[in-house]
Amino acid sequence: MAKTKTARVPNGAPSCKWRERKGVYEASQANPNRARDGVRRLYAYSSTYDDALEKLRVMVERARAGMPAVTGTQTVAAWMDHWLENIAKRNLTPKTYRGHKSIIDTHVKPLIGHIKLRHLTPDDLNDMYDKIIVRIREDSNGRYDGIGSARLAHRIVHTALRAAYRRDEVARNVAEHAEPPSSNKESRRAMTADQAKHLLRVAYQNEHPYTSALAVLLFTGVRLGEVLGLTWDRVFLPESADGTGGFIDVTWQLQSHTKSHGCGNQHADKSWPCGRKRGSACPLGFFDFPLDYEHKHLCDSLHLTRPKSGASIRKLPVTPQLAAFLMLQAQKTRNRVDNEHNLVFTDPRYPIARPLPPRAGWVMFKECAVAAGLPEDLVVHETRHTTVTLLHEAGVDAEVIQMIVGHASIATTRIYTHIGQNVAAAALRNLDNFLGIDMAA
Repeated sequence: MAKTKTARVPNGAPSCKWRERKGVYEASQANPNRARDGVRRLYAYSSTYDDALEKLRVMVERARAGMPAVTGTQTVAAWMDHWLENIAKRNLTPKTYRGHKSIIDTHVKPLIGHIKLRHLTPDDLNDMYDKIIVRIREDSNGRYDGIGSARLAHRIVHTALRAAYRRDEVARNVAEHAEPPSSNKESRRAMTADQAKHLLRVAYQNEHPYTSALAVLLFTGVRLGEVLGLTWDRVFLPESADGTGGFIDVTWQLQSHTKSHGCGNQHADKSWPCGRKRGSACPLGFFDFPLDYEHKHLCDSLHLTRPKSGASIRKLPVTPQLAAFLMLQAQKTRNRVDNEHNLVFTDPRYPIARPLPPRAGWVMFKECAVAAGLPEDLVVHETRHTTVTLLHEAGVDAEVIQMIVGHASIATTRIYTHIGQNVAAAALRNLDNFLGIDMAA
């Protein structure tokens, strides 16, 4: 009996076969631009038959449109390193860059770094998200759910693959078809007016050195770094008899930055030529900031940097109650000879005036919260949400609230710059009604 022959695929038509060794479908077709590219056939890979053909169809359409063929020979790890150092870094703040690098080195590269860009599939990304969640939950004994890290990994990879697509490194951005975990975080909680007032009163009665900083947090809604970065030349106390007319000019924030090694390239075993583990200990260590990154080095790892966004640079009216707290603080730090940086808040743990590191600010807030009998898991950023909530309860317009707290917009898309100081002052005076305490008690 004659052997039955399978029909040949017509010349120029796509074909798709299962590749057992790779565990993927391989779709291929003659390259319409072979003469220009020097690439005979185009290949696309996926875990499903239809997806492989769809990826191939996109590649062929790009070739017919005159775009260069996508070969995708480099791995995900190689592209992520290239993207972070040569493309993304110039537009990231040092803090955001460190966060991106940590996610890439800790999760992305170990889990999918070995895969070639052209082989990467949405399923690969979905598997990575699941493994990140499992790893973090196991390592933290269930303290952290890992969802935030998985979602951040998705955003980073999505952005990196978008850059790869624009540079013809991949035929499409597979992250657009992945399914990152949905956020199950509850909205950031806020203290009630009574809780916030009690917190402030107990700190004041205990003469805690963090009291005035706590007052600025609650009466303005500024971020912790913005409070710790305040300098006296940016604080204008009221001169009127009724305690109004003053304001603070939020133009800097205090941040801690780590040094990078300056001794050469890292060895394969992860050691450095200087023999030190951390960049801060490297004799040639340096702060690796972009050329246009505006900052002032204070001491050690602490720098004054510009706030989070353009909307974060703002002038905020000082209410009479807040003015009273700032006047108390002025007696402590305003005219100190050793306060070389003119900081409003200095570290009370030292006899000389030093900046108060953000981490120490978190610890001091915890001390105040515990002393007031508030939940142990209360974090300092919840003072910001408390301010927003109280202003909302007072009927303050959403646009005014956004201007006060320095959000870019109500939906993080618009910037409100037209709110006058009188309107903002009237809004913030509501907080005196909510949080005002008898400082003579």
